[in-house]
Amino acid sequence: MNVKRTDLINRINNGRGRLAVVARNLKDRFVGIDDIIDSIIENITVWHIMPEVLSRPVIINLWGMTGVGKTDLVRNLAKELSMVDRFVEIQMSNKSQSYCSSIQTMLSGSSIEFDSVGILLLDEMQRYRTIDSSGVEVHDHDFQDLWMLLSDGKFAGSAGAKGSIVDMLMEDMYWADMRNNKEDDKDKDVPTVSSEGSDNKHNRKYHQSYYSAHSLRKQLRLKETTEEIMKWDQSKKTQVLHEALKNQSTFEGDSYSRLLIFISGNLDEAYSMSHKTEDADVDADVFHDFSTKISFVNIKAALRCRFKPEQISRMGNTHIVYPSLSKASYCTIIDKKVNELIETVKFHDVEIEVDQSVKDFIYRNGVFPVQGVRPVLSTVSAVLGNSIPEFILFAIENKVNVVKLRHEGNFLIAQIGNKELKRKSEGGIDKIKSSHNAEKRVVISVHEAGHAIAYACLFNLSPVQIVSDVSSLGSDGFTGIHDIVPSKTSLLNKMCLYYAAQVAEEWVFGDDHKTAGCYGDINKATECAANCIRNFGMNEYVGEIVNPYSSSANANYDIDKTNDQIEKMLKGQKERARQLLVDHKEFFLATVDQLVE
Repeated sequence: MNVKRTDLINRINNGRGRLAVVARNLKDRFVGIDDIIDSIIENITVWHIMPEVLSRPVIINLWGMTGVGKTDLVRNLAKELSMVDRFVEIQMSNKSQSYCSSIQTMLSGSSIEFDSVGILLLDEMQRYRTIDSSGVEVHDHDFQDLWMLLSDGKFAGSAGAKGSIVDMLMEDMYWADMRNNKEDDKDKDVPTVSSEGSDNKHNRKYHQSYYSAHSLRKQLRLKETTEEIMKWDQSKKTQVLHEALKNQSTFEGDSYSRLLIFISGNLDEAYSMSHKTEDADVDADVFHDFSTKISFVNIKAALRCRFKPEQISRMGNTHIVYPSLSKASYCTIIDKKVNELIETVKFHDVEIEVDQSVKDFIYRNGVFPVQGVRPVLSTVSAVLGNSIPEFILFAIENKVNVVKLRHEGNFLIAQIGNKELKRKSEGGIDKIKSSHNAEKRVVISVHEAGHAIAYACLFNLSPVQIVSDVSSLGSDGFTGIHDIVPSKTSLLNKMCLYYAAQVAEEWVFGDDHKTAGCYGDINKATECAANCIRNFGMNEYVGEIVNPYSSSANANYDIDKTNDQIEKMLKGQKERARQLLVDHKEFFLATVDQLVE
């Protein structure tokens, strides 16, 4: 076999082997994103093994909600590839917070060489836009050279490049002439000094300053190291400058065609639930399932609200979408962080055993699905980090080798030998829920049980989640439902579902004691009925019926005649809901009891 071919095969195998190790290490560190890591490794294989075949940068877009590990993953990838010295991270914004507003300037000031491998992270991309919220193009923004880099890895040449080199050459010629004149004056006035005591410039190792040599190397794209250029005498430097002026490639723009570029950010337009930052009640698996349905098509549609089509195309088609973390992932993270904390105190010869009740308490009070892992980490630290040192000290003083931790009520309890130490540990979410009015919880339980029974009977599905005791301000409870195709049957079923809660309240508490909490349900039911009759052609009318003051030029404006039909449809569905609860009375009452407990 040809030697070169053998070398190439070995190079490929070694490169793949190293990437496999990198992937394994990243998966050990990060929880719940194994598929994300595999996708990234797959997309950087050619860049890592054979970068010389690339003619443009490799661009990978990472999108996800906050706290899912986008930025940290790229940083750790650079570390695993031993490329921290060739890694540049830029926080994107229309107005840069740093001294520099140009991608080219930031790259030229880094350790990444022209047309050499390096990693660039463009983070927080959601803060950067070229189209405002009303669709008008934004002209006054920084990093306008970004799109040149994303296109082919090359920046435009500078019109002043030739002038800068000429200035450098003239400046050096001026100072050389000055030095020569001074030496001539010294020859006339000063006696000759022996070579042993001479400070002859020819005995110096370096003739250029570091700054001068580094600038020369960058501007002329020289292959020599900065130290080698520092050793050049004046004649060598002048020669190189003259040659550069004759070479047209000197004036071309900087090229970074072998960069690995990560674009990372949170896109609220794609992750519609991302604004629910205070929500600790929705099951993490619900958010996780929803986020797994977001595709790169959804991402491109979201980008269209921020960038022009030609700019979106330059981002490429490698859009990796992070799902929000599942419940299992959060539990694994809590286990991992608790174990790491325990490991830090082992050198004191004290073993700590953490009961599941402690981990459950951390989950209840630390998991906000939309906020990612950060609140969980801070909760672990708050619950255990402040108490463990005290428990360890007590154990050492009492010559006990095992500390058993559990959580009961509002206390973190340490069993140390035959003694117990209690420390106040009241989670924010638990505190809010414990303060709720018992009577109000009963009302909410009846309300949500009405929704739940109707949903199960009408759609032959269990609700995604039923919550009657919530922590979010301004929210009473909710029944989660699936994404269902809006057919005529499903819309009628939804109207029945919405009215089932009010029917349940009337049934249990009486007509005079039903609550205003049904307002939102009635609003949604009315919207469904109006759409069926006026917009969807699902009743007597087959055309679109709109308000006479509407701007629509092609519609039926006889809207008043539809009001009675809407009311009739809604009354029919409310009566249907009443009969449904009567038919499933025992199921309903059992659900209420379960929610009240």
